[in-house]
Amino acid sequence: MTFSRPTFREDRKTGITTPLAPPIVRSADGKTPHPEAIQIGNGSDVQVGLEVYDHSQPGTIKKAKAARLKSIRVDNLVPDERYIQSMEAGDEIGMQP
Repeated sequence: MTFSRPTFREDRKTGITTPLAPPIVRSADGKTPHPEAIQIGNGSDVQVGLEVYDHSQPGTIKKAKAARLKSIRVDNLVPDERYIQSMEAGDEIGMQP
């Protein structure tokens, strides 16, 4: 399953754009921030926090529910080997997602 979070939200009625903060990523204790330099790899055990909200379905008066990524707690980290290998090879930017 894949979850994401946009960097902004646009109100369809007013056109006002509101920035959204990035998801909060914490280590297993739930308090310590996860180091940004360590990429979370496939096979990691995580708990995902979602923000559930109502929205209007386009073209109707019906309401629907949606969810966006709010937080991640990394319980068991498996580092992303592709990122590590690219950094060891001297790639200053690192792997692109």
